[in-house]
Amino acid sequence: MLNKIKSVILFPFNLCLKLIPKSFHYKVEILLENLLSYVKKSFSSHDEIVNLKIGSTNFSLKARKNNLQAHTVYKKMRNEDSIYELSILTCLKSILDKTFENKNLFLDIGSFIGYYTCFVAKYKKEKIDIISIESNPDFSTDIEEAIKINGITNVKVINETLSDKNSRQYIYREMSIDAKNLENNDLDKNLYNNFKKYGFLKNSITLDSLNIEFDKYNNSNIMKIDAHGAEAKILSGAKNLLQNIDYILLELHTDRDIEVYSPGYSKKQVIENLINQNFNCYLVSPHADIRTKLRNMDKFKNEYFSYKKKFEYISIKKDMIDKILFDRNLSDIFILCLKSDILITELSCFN
Repeated sequence: MLNKIKSVILFPFNLCLKLIPKSFHYKVEILLENLLSYVKKSFSSHDEIVNLKIGSTNFSLKARKNNLQAHTVYKKMRNEDSIYELSILTCLKSILDKTFENKNLFLDIGSFIGYYTCFVAKYKKEKIDIISIESNPDFSTDIEEAIKINGITNVKVINETLSDKNSRQYIYREMSIDAKNLENNDLDKNLYNNFKKYGFLKNSITLDSLNIEFDKYNNSNIMKIDAHGAEAKILSGAKNLLQNIDYILLELHTDRDIEVYSPGYSKKQVIENLINQNFNCYLVSPHADIRTKLRNMDKFKNEYFSYKKKFEYISIKKDMIDKILFDRNLSDIFILCLKSDILITELSCFN
């Protein structure tokens, strides 16, 4: 029925588009992009509880008023029966299936509104401790509300900005940037203005300074990190903590993002540092890049999530980093990091 309605609407629309002279095509594209942006903003102008089901796991998230990303991403999941960041979530589930028992820890770095935090808590039915770290106080509040809605009791939410040292940071939405670097950076003009107008200053801390009591946990502790380019400086400030982590699910952003949000670091350096800290690193695909779009991952989401269809991976050695990253800087990539005594083939999502 929905496809029929879509066809009825698109037919006259396509006819109208064909009548537009080529010299006006670009202007029409801009007009439609602005119209779509307006529609998205209009549809996100209210608080909403989004109920999700991934496999057999049900949980709810709080999409705050005007949080365009939360409304766009998670309402799409609900409406289109898709799985956000399918490769990362499936690998995480595979690790949970293999290793996690009582007295283990899941660190969710860059939690946003708690997608991974709530999934892990509900999937493991509180058989694991979770620390959820988010820099934005509004999003931290949304995580805490989601925890209450889901009846979760094993999550600690920490509203802190992470870096490689104590410094002043500008926080805007889910992003943080060194205050002293904001003026010296050639940020997109709109983004710069938003940092100045809507951002706020906050002192950063390091992961090591949290002094997490790992003695009460067994092995097989896991970290997921998605920090929009700040991952390089965050990991640099976690050398002691990483000795107690066995699995890292790392969304590694572009060199441009890292240059802006982790000045002085690069993607290559991030991977080298992890290898030096006794991790084997693997590039996992498909993920959220151009090649993924061509593969239409959503068509196979259930096959991936149930391990019937396997993800591909490339083992990253120090002398191969430049070659592997050469044509992979147009979008974020997923790097799975395993302590050297763990085989990637032990995880069910791989062959």
